Amino acid sequence: MYLDFIGHEGPERVGAAFGQDTCARLADVKRRCDPEGVCRFHHNIRPAADLTAGPGVTASG
Repeated sequence: MYLDFIGHEGPERVGAAFGQDTCARLADVKRRCDPEGVCRFHHNIRPAADLTAGPGVTASG
């Protein structure tokens, strides 16, 4: 699947396009490189939870 051919169908569809393992790696990169969610347009990957911030706290984005 090409991301250019999907609309705003939600994060599940974007995750399906990348695959589970790749999407998890991208979320980890997003947590480290863009925790504020500056790059959030088009087909956004949400940052992985920041495990160093404590329980129940996730990075914004």
